[in-house]
Formats: sequence, C-alpha cells, structure tokens
Amino acid sequence: MPALQGPSPTELRLAGSLPAEERDRNIERQAEERMVLEAIYADELCPVERGAGPELIEVRIALQGLPTPACLEVPAALLSHHRHAHAAPPSDDEVARGVRTLLLPVLPPLRLRLRLPCSYPSRAPPAFGMCCSWLSDEQLATLCRRLDGLWEEAAADAPAGEGAQVLCEWVEWLKDEALGSDASISAYLGSDAVPRVAAQPVRLPAAACALPAAGECRALLWPRTPPQLLSELLAHGESAEEEAWARATHACSVCMEEHASLDCVRFLRCRHTFCRGCVSGYFTSQMGEGKVGGMVCPDPACKMEATPDEVRQCLSAEDWERFEHISLQTSLAGMKDMVWCPRCQYPALLQEEGGRLALCGRCQFSFCAECQQTWHGLAPCANLSMRWRAADEAGKEVLRRKYGDKILQEVESSAWVSEHTKPCPRCSAATEKNGGCNHITCRKCSHEWCWLCNSTYTQAHAMHAPCKYHAPHRHGERFCVVRAGPLPQRCVRTVLPRLL
Repeated sequence: MPALQGPSPTELRLAGSLPAEERDRNIERQAEERMVLEAIYADELCPVERGAGPELIEVRIALQGLPTPACLEVPAALLSHHRHAHAAPPSDDEVARGVRTLLLPVLPPLRLRLRLPCSYPSRAPPAFGMCCSWLSDEQLATLCRRLDGLWEEAAADAPAGEGAQVLCEWVEWLKDEALGSDASISAYLGSDAVPRVAAQPVRLPAAACALPAAGECRALLWPRTPPQLLSELLAHGESAEEEAWARATHACSVCMEEHASLDCVRFLRCRHTFCRGCVSGYFTSQMGEGKVGGMVCPDPACKMEATPDEVRQCLSAEDWERFEHISLQTSLAGMKDMVWCPRCQYPALLQEEGGRLALCGRCQFSFCAECQQTWHGLAPCANLSMRWRAADEAGKEVLRRKYGDKILQEVESSAWVSEHTKPCPRCSAATEKNGGCNHITCRKCSHEWCWLCNSTYTQAHAMHAPCKYHAPHRHGERFCVVRAGPLPQRCVRTVLPRLL
C-alpha cells in the first residue's frame, strides 16, 4: 500500500502561518472527530504502525452494493499455483483467451488511510491515500477526486474560518455511494440497486502494474503483481467464508444432530462439516486398525485426505504421537535418498543419488545401504552371494545392472568355493573332497590332515581314535574303517551316510 508521505510544502507553509490559537483549536476538533469515528466505525478501524512518522488512521471500508458472489477473471497460468482455487469449467471463449473465472464469496475492502495536518479542519483537508486489490488506478483516482470535491463543498457551506470536518462523511460516502459515483466503476462491477453477479467480471491483470512515473501516488491498485493480487483475493474470500461458518450451526450427517461450529470439524480440502465426536471416533477406530492412510473425510462419496492439524484435533495425545511416528516412517520409506541407520535407527542420507554410501546424521556411522554393514568401498557386499542366490529373475537383473556380470561371477565362484571346500590347516589353500576317504594330502604344501576334524593325520589317527568322529573297530554311521600299515597307506572305505 502506498505510504502517506510527510507534510508537503503547502502544508508546511500553512502550518507556519497558522496562529497558535487556531492550531490548538484544530487539534481539539481533531481529537473530537477521532472519538466519533472510533465510536461509529470501531470494526472498520485498523491500527497502523507509524514508527517515527506522523499518526495515521486506517479505515477498511466494505463497499455496499458489491456483487455476491463476485466473478474474478484470472489468467489460466496463475491457477496452477493455487490448488484450492476452484474454477468453473471454461467456456470456448475463455479457453481462446487463456483465462478462467472464479467465484469469490466477497471482495476485500477498500483501505483508506488518513493523516490530519495541524491546518485541518480550519484551512486544509485531511491528507489521505487509498488502495484496493480489485479497482484500477484510474478508478481509485476517480474516488479521490470525489473526496476532494466533498471537502470543497463542505468547506464552502461552513462558517468563515471554521472549515469542515469530513472524516465520517468521507467514510459514509465511500461505503454507500462509491460504486454508483462513476459509470466505469458501475459497469466494471455490474452493480445496481440489487447486488448481482458482475456482468463484467473483475479482471486480474496479466502482468505487473507499473507505478505512476510522476505525481502523488495517493490511489493505487495494491498489490501490483498478479500472483500477489490473486493470493490476497483468495485469502480474503476464505477468511470471510470461515467467519460466516463460525457464526452458524451445522448438521452432522453421521449423528444427524445440530452442533455449534466450536463442536464441529470442517475439512479444509473438501469443505465438508461433521461434529468433532463423530470424526474423533472414526479416526480413533482407523488408528486401532493401523490404517494411518485412512484419515479421510467420513463422507462416503468424498474420501478426501484430512490435514495433519485436523487429525491432531480429533485424536488423543497417545494416538497422535503414534500417527506421527508411523506417518514419518512411511514418508521416509518412500524417499529414494534416505535409508535407516542400522546402528541407531536414525534416518541417514545417501551421499549420491543411486549410490550405496550412507552417512548417519546422529551417530556419524558410514555404512553400505545395500548390506547394512560398515562402508566397504568398491568391494562387493559380504552378503551379495546370498542375495544373488535368493533373488528371482527380476532381482538378479537388478543386481546385474548394479554390479555387473564380472563381479557377480566372482562372487558366485567365491560362494561355491566357500560352500564346497575347506581350507588347508597349514596354508589355507581351498581343498575339495569329491570322493575317497577322509585322509587328505594338500597338493600345495603336502600337509596331511583329516577332512572331518582338520587335525594332522597320522597312521594311528583312526585306530586309536584321537578324532572325535572315529571309534576303533566299528563300522557304520559316522565311523571310518581304516587298514593298518605304514604311510602312505590310505583309507580304503568311508561310510558316511550323513554328518551331524
């Protein structure tokens, strides 16, 4: 809104030539007029932060005769930023012009700011400025000129040297007669004796309005940019609708009873109203079944999701805490760049999109998002072979794209070696036993050892039963029969139906 500037040179000259007695009389009359203004228009007056500047009076005037509802013509591109703005289906003409029409329950008030110089009311009128979010600069300038005319008429009829007090007269004229004062304003709003929908809707500008290059900016369309204008118009309409809803009583379609607005819940996204008790019972039953996603409007034909604030109002503190916890886990689980820290169970971010390195923000633990183990760099995960064997064809294709065929072949070979071989007790060389007895000779280091107990093999190893899997002179399950004799005599038969 344009701020009222300091005293003009004309005001300063008048103030310098003003006798002290006349100045004091003006200040006294101004105080009386402010008291009358506050008594009559208490709801319309709005405090103004003036800082170190002069005292200002702001009156927010709802013009009488406004169309209800009012049509607002908006560039179609702006509606994408306002998901809750409901536009009527566009006509062919609107589609061709790239506009949409919104219906607003009420238009914002005209804002009139006043500053009372020391020469008012005896010699000069009040300094004023006005702004509105749906009247153009030219239309507001027309209203300003009419206020100047009202002052001149009142001052001409007043006794000499007395001037005219016009604050209440200005506010009353703007409220009751401003819409019919100019043909362009009447046609612009489509207003007449009976308020109706505007024949020519309020048109939101397609581009930001430039400020006047020169002259006193006492009347401006404000804000000046289309997105800000649309936001202000929609916000005022929603605020007025909320106030009307708060003053009314409402019938709950669940319990079929009338309730005051304080005992009701109005869903923001669908505007359906139910009593708080019914909504609370419904949400509590959904939480009892673990249906966090079931916090929706109870209307069977709607099912619009409730906002978190609406859910909080209708749940107990315990259920709300549980709802927040489950909702957080669900939201985080759907984030591709977040994993849970295996150490402290805190959300950790992946350092690169599609990567495996994750860093916990709480305990600073660096780990692999795939295997949940300490970060191992470019080496394959320790459980990769197990995941490869357990995966179906789709899972194997994902692993193949992520790690490549070469690494997977190496992992598969390593898994086979680990599963089908044993390391030599001396040199750790992988040794496979595909038949014969349990007397093994390592081909790498020539160490002789028992396949069953891994101990060094001697001639009396099985005969004197140092091996826990052997017993002398017995045959059958879990026993090895040996033939006595010097090395390199070998076991000639192994009877091992199964090993425990």
